Amino acid sequence: MESDIIELSEKLQADISEITIDSTINTSYNTNSLLAAHQKRTELIQSGKIKKIELYLSELREILGYFGEDDLKIIAGRPSMGKTALMLNFVNDMLMNYDLSVGIISLEMSAISLLNRMVAMNLGISTSKMKNDILTENEYKKIKGYFNILQDRKLFIEDQGGLTERQIYSIARRWKTFNKIDILFIDHLQCIKCTSSQLNAEQMTAKITQEMKNIAKALDIPVVCLCQLSRASMQRTDKMPSLSDLRYSGAIEQIADTVVFTHIPYKAGIYKFPDGTDTEGIANLIVAKQRDGATGIIRTAFVGDRKSTRLNSSHIPLSRMPSSA
Repeated sequence: MESDIIELSEKLQADISEITIDSTINTSYNTNSLLAAHQKRTELIQSGKIKKIELYLSELREILGYFGEDDLKIIAGRPSMGKTALMLNFVNDMLMNYDLSVGIISLEMSAISLLNRMVAMNLGISTSKMKNDILTENEYKKIKGYFNILQDRKLFIEDQGGLTERQIYSIARRWKTFNKIDILFIDHLQCIKCTSSQLNAEQMTAKITQEMKNIAKALDIPVVCLCQLSRASMQRTDKMPSLSDLRYSGAIEQIADTVVFTHIPYKAGIYKFPDGTDTEGIANLIVAKQRDGATGIIRTAFVGDRKSTRLNSSHIPLSRMPSSA
């Protein structure tokens, strides 16, 4: 009975939000109004009222450009392959260098764990030392100084687990209305509960993915959603992920505007690149899909506990990727 009441409440809240959006946004255009809207958007970008969210890795920026304001971007990978590390690198750069307002919905990790990862990334202090409280006096001072900087930044984290797509929409809409968030990160897609329990797993994945895209369009912000990959890539000789490794890949691949894989060859048991160089400490960022854009690979370096991706070489066109065995 209680669950039915909660579900009805969520549905009513979502319906009210949709009515509000529908009453304030014109979604139908003729040629003249479309051209006018395009011109207005160009002027807003040039004036800075619409923010171009750039990527801190220049080679990745060359491929992806910038985060479009209504894009759904997927960052996918196997466990421990750098998805959260890449997300936090994006978040840190947006907070520290661009003064953006960032929202994170973390369905798996706690907000404190995310904060510890950001401290480690910025200060080079081991997350295990923070977890076990075995910090030196100098490290305490460094962390305090970092917190003094961070408290002036606009970061919002929701770490409640088991949220539905409707609850995520409500949180995102509240942040957009009251905190003016510029971008939303969600970690991760498979942890989102679907409100339609009668659907099968593939239909649920399609519905949830479409709802994340709807959030981006309704709130006019980019949504970046982390996603787990199946074990299929581990059966290949080169261990390289592909779009078919996305769980129920058809829906995710079709709906997402961009799909980027994070892949650490050394952790996958690949110790040499085809050119003979060592893979230890190196990660690949693979742009496997981009709507109306290029694809390719960026080779980056993970530096110690900071897990900070730093450019190691220029991007490799995806057509040069070694074929999977």
